Amino acid sequence: MSQAKSDAGGTNYDLTNAVTTDYHSGIVKPTMVAEHRYESGIDEDPIIQRRSLYLSVFAGAFGYAYGHNALWQMTPHTAQPWMLKGWNPGVKEWKQALHTAAAQQLHHIKILLYNYSYLNRIPDQSLILAGQGDNITNRVQVMRNGHIGNTDASYIMAYLSTAQAITIKTTVLAASKLNAYWFDPRTEHTEILKWHFKNSGILSAEKKTGGQDWVLVITDRDASKTKHLPFTASIH
Repeated sequence: MSQAKSDAGGTNYDLTNAVTTDYHSGIVKPTMVAEHRYESGIDEDPIIQRRSLYLSVFAGAFGYAYGHNALWQMTPHTAQPWMLKGWNPGVKEWKQALHTAAAQQLHHIKILLYNYSYLNRIPDQSLILAGQGDNITNRVQVMRNGHIGNTDASYIMAYLSTAQAITIKTTVLAASKLNAYWFDPRTEHTEILKWHFKNSGILSAEKKTGGQDWVLVITDRDASKTKHLPFTASIH
């Protein structure tokens, strides 16, 4: 398990470093982020938690633990002076913190991941041809299924910590025809980018508007389980 924290912007520590180190250790064991920056109050930008979740899971973690200062302290019932001094709960009563925006949004990742084969997913940063950033606020993290060195993937997912143009190598996808869509981690809604297009080995996407972070999903045309995803355009 990894423990780390960041500032209010979520920029101090890139959790993918810890996850990647664990993922490539000699003795293979599941890894997860068990403690990151706890939320405080009810008005923090949920992108801080979304970035931690998606970046770590896409880097190879099997899960992520969300936390809030008011909840672990059970403010004010069991909170101690030393707790309140170091970790501001931001609310008077812990029940106020049960339904923050982050707590509502983080579970959307499940509907995305469970639509595709889950246990054979692997991180693969070699697929990023253009668009990689230099810190947690603009990082791109890619995962897919299949095996490194083989063209046996049926999907590729790229988490973009901020809206930006990106180019992905698609040669690991064996299919000749592909589908590509955007997944919104705030709402779980999806928007078609391209449908039933030829797999030329490269897919470039212009900067996506209308949000902070996005997931670009590229799939084998015949492997898309679209009935479980809410699309904003009809699929033919």
